[in-house]
Amino acid sequence: MEGMIVSTMRSGGFEVTAPANSDTIARAEALRFAWKNAPEGELTLIILTNKEKEVHRSSVTAANYYSFEAKLTPGLYYWKLEDASDLLHVGKFYIR
Repeated sequence: MEGMIVSTMRSGGFEVTAPANSDTIARAEALRFAWKNAPEGELTLIILTNKEKEVHRSSVTAANYYSFEAKLTPGLYYWKLEDASDLLHVGKFYIR
C-alpha cells in the first residue's frame, strides 16, 4: 500500500482534501474524508488496517465527503477511494 499512497490515480482535477496524508487523528474525533472533482456516480470508501484487513466499506453517492463515526483502535490505517472502474486515491492516517 505504501507505494500507492498519494499517487495520481486519475486525471481531471480529482483532489483529496482530507485527511492529509499521514494525519494523526484522536480516537475520540470523527474521521472526515473529503475530495473535490470526483467522477460522477457512486464511490466506494474502504478503510484498512496496516495489515490490509478491511475494517470498513461504504458507498458514497452525490457527496464530496464522508464522515466515519465509529472508533478505531489506535494505530496505522490506509484508506482507498474507488469508483466503478478505477482506484482514485490511496492514503494513510494514524489513530492515537
